[in-house]
Amino acid sequence: MENKTRFYVLSKDKPDAAYTNAVFVAKCNADLIDDIIVDIHNSGLEMTAIHDRPEGSMLGSYNYIIETENPEGITDEQINAVLKHPEVRYLGSFCVSEK
Repeated sequence: MENKTRFYVLSKDKPDAAYTNAVFVAKCNADLIDDIIVDIHNSGLEMTAIHDRPEGSMLGSYNYIIETENPEGITDEQINAVLKHPEVRYLGSFCVSEK
């Protein structure tokens, strides 16, 4: 297995190429993350990674960083389907570059 370091380049502009990945952050209790994951799946996105970080102020409250992908490109409808949860924020979309 090979270790890799990942970097995100953040910008308010959409990528030039058709973007295939999107990142969301969910700040919620652990019992709510299942509903968010189901809506990600139902929107046609595939979850590729989820990272949890304790929120720090209350036991059982986490910040989840959720990476998704769609080989045909991420649509606004898919993003809005996930954003119907008030705990979720959309960080942006990106193209993957392996170097």
